[in-house]
Amino acid sequence: MTRNVFALWTLIVVLIVISGFLVFDAFIFRGMARFSPDNNSYYAVYLQSGEIYFGKLERLSFFMGLTGPSVVLKNPHFLVRNPDGQNFQVNKFKDAIYGPENEIILNPEKVLWLSPLRADSPIMETLKNN
Repeated sequence: MTRNVFALWTLIVVLIVISGFLVFDAFIFRGMARFSPDNNSYYAVYLQSGEIYFGKLERLSFFMGLTGPSVVLKNPHFLVRNPDGQNFQVNKFKDAIYGPENEIILNPEKVLWLSPLRADSPIMETLKNN
């Protein structure tokens, strides 16, 4: 009998702790998040490395990010400067030679800035058609 009561109390405590983490993630942490992207918009993301990516942003929960909050760039494209230095080309990330998935999990600490793209942006046609 005593062992059953102990197991029941242990289960209750574990459920309360898990519920606390979920509440923290859903309400408190999301309010403090560095990024709160609009999932219906395309964004330009500029990284400390000098690379610029385009795609749809989606925020992972705090507990899905291995080192903290993370942001996923879906259907990413990247900007490549042509050798002449004057023209640019937009390439799909998934077409890279090493065969990555069609998303990038970004470290928010490495993002210098991000900006939503206007609907009439010249790059939007490329992003929506690919």
